[in-house]
Amino acid sequence: MDPRAEERGRGGRPRLSHRVTRIEGRLRSIFSSRSWVSAIFLNGSTVAGTDQSGSDVDFTVIVSRPADRARALGLLRRRFGYRYLGLDHGVPTFRARRKIGVVILDRGTVDRWLGRLYRSPEDLRNLQGVIQHKIVEAVAVHDPQGVLPRFQKRATAYPARIRRVVLSEALRSLDEAYRNWGSRNEFNYVSELPSLLTEICTALYARNRRLFMVPFKRLHADLKGLRPNIEREMYRLVRSGRTARSRAQARMTLGRILEKLRA
Repeated sequence: MDPRAEERGRGGRPRLSHRVTRIEGRLRSIFSSRSWVSAIFLNGSTVAGTDQSGSDVDFTVIVSRPADRARALGLLRRRFGYRYLGLDHGVPTFRARRKIGVVILDRGTVDRWLGRLYRSPEDLRNLQGVIQHKIVEAVAVHDPQGVLPRFQKRATAYPARIRRVVLSEALRSLDEAYRNWGSRNEFNYVSELPSLLTEICTALYARNRRLFMVPFKRLHADLKGLRPNIEREMYRLVRSGRTARSRAQARMTLGRILEKLRA
């Protein structure tokens, strides 16, 4: 389980800037009196402590029914007080000094995600990113019914049977990459590196009973605490590949990563 999620489950909150606190206050003033709004969560780099001056601020509003999503968006557009930019990849987006993304989800959708998350390795791979971002790493802005702790408990269960299968499949994929390494040129290496990193992370996070997200925004910090420690090898892997010699060294590095993940 992610120890940060456990801390937030006990009520821990990150230190927030006055600007983010003001945005939270506006969301509460709009939605806290609405019986059909179950909760408001703060998500993303603001929670993880990796935000920078230009980072977006991400929120999730949980409503009771699918029809309430349009009601919530209408209220935001009328009362939020920030310029509405439209939908960015389906997410209602507003502009203060930073971009503000407000995902609106109904409880049924989240329940279905959580119900499918550990149903199969394929479902886990497809859903773990959104669950990690929207649920596991979230902190509550408004949650009178205690929705978030219940969601987080389900999201972080990670049954041993699924973990064993996910780990085995990822290691098998990495074995195949290791065996076929000789056919790679510099272009192959660059194009295949994201898939290689995804398989390594799938195995590593499964070993630690944690979900992960692509792109790898949390990886830099997570590598310091995940076990086995492969931080040095991961940096060698992503910094290699420009020459035949460095690609050969990268293969050796992948071999060391495999040894550690199997230990």
